Amino acid sequence: MLTSAIVMKHVSVALFLLLTSLPVLALDETARRTLGETSVKVVPLIAIAIAYFSRRRPIGSWLLCYYVQLHSAIALTTWIFAVSYQDLVPSTWDSAIRYVMYLLTVIPLQIARIAEVVLGTRLLLQRTEERLRNLRMILIAMVVTSAVAVGIDAYFFALAQKVFPDALALGLSIVWLAYFFKAKRVRLVFIEGKWEYEADTTKRILTSEDRRRLRRRTLVASTITFVVLLVLMGLSLGDKKPDAGIFFIPLFYAAIVALIAWYLPLRKRAGEQGSSER
Repeated sequence: MLTSAIVMKHVSVALFLLLTSLPVLALDETARRTLGETSVKVVPLIAIAIAYFSRRRPIGSWLLCYYVQLHSAIALTTWIFAVSYQDLVPSTWDSAIRYVMYLLTVIPLQIARIAEVVLGTRLLLQRTEERLRNLRMILIAMVVTSAVAVGIDAYFFALAQKVFPDALALGLSIVWLAYFFKAKRVRLVFIEGKWEYEADTTKRILTSEDRRRLRRRTLVASTITFVVLLVLMGLSLGDKKPDAGIFFIPLFYAAIVALIAWYLPLRKRAGEQGSSER
């Protein structure tokens, strides 16, 4: 069962995920810009602190960040529906096909998200390989439903306010899917059940070639993220006059992607010794 320490961590860090999600979900431009400015200044430091100070625990580091995000999903989903429930009423639409397409972007994704919360919590309560496989399958479903939603949004709606949250869900689902398939912590905690920080954690040793590859990967990933989000911000503002606030959200998420790209393990080439991921 969950210990009280883990529960308290999940509650306290939930604010981090709310700050991360609200800037892109807010429909009001002024509110979105204000929250974006706050997130750029605060959230990266909090994310690093979460990963670092919880690294010794089995459910720690980025795995803890995943579970905090997971258990914040229901609250976020409830909030989204509270502010946009009118869109589910057929009479508010002037096009039947657009209404049906809207439902296809919302309902399957929310069902998959609820299933992820249920299966992820079950895995946390009973750490078995079978339950880990179930969570991996629902993460694949999250990737598929998010990708479908992004495609429908781009074709039928072409609004950054609509595309952005689904694109963010797609990106996060891909990252966590890769994490749950590749991270050594996941294998030790959920399959082997023998996580010991001192025994299983080693300092990553990088060669000059490793650092060069990391710099290149980080630059490419963060640049692509910045450009894509800047375009989405431009589409969101349309013909309105821009100001410096247009850069806040792209810079914030580019910084997050840069951190992930730098700290994810490198795929070793033939003849090289593998390094451990922590």
